Amino acid sequence: MEEINWRMRNNLKRLEELKKESLDSRDAVDYFKLCNELGEKPVVLDLYELGEAESNFGKLEKFIRTKRKRTIPDVTYKKFYEESRDFSFDIGSSTDEKRRLLIKYFPGRFGDEGRTPVCDIDYLRVGSLFNKMVNYSLKRINQ
Repeated sequence: MEEINWRMRNNLKRLEELKKESLDSRDAVDYFKLCNELGEKPVVLDLYELGEAESNFGKLEKFIRTKRKRTIPDVTYKKFYEESRDFSFDIGSSTDEKRRLLIKYFPGRFGDEGRTPVCDIDYLRVGSLFNKMVNYSLKRINQ
């Protein structure tokens, strides 16, 4: 039991030292976290509040980076892949059919109002986009 108390005292002492170092170096996030860990009121309120804001922003930023919003369901990729198997991977062949499939399954991206409308681009670019979407569809299906 004494050993546990000794370890806790050493741990608290180390946390106090780290808090002092974070205060001296004006490390807002560490200061915020250590004040909370120790359950102490902050001595320098502006540094504490800055640390809280930066900590919350960091969490939000991480969430945004890791959480991808997928708007197209996997079943759409599966249907596209199944229908695309009828066409050659040769970039220059069956351009009109490839264009039609891209627009049919991904109108928000390849349709007239999409980010990359394929209606007016050359056959090589259509073939390249088609092949990329086929490969990505296969990847999505196999996840």
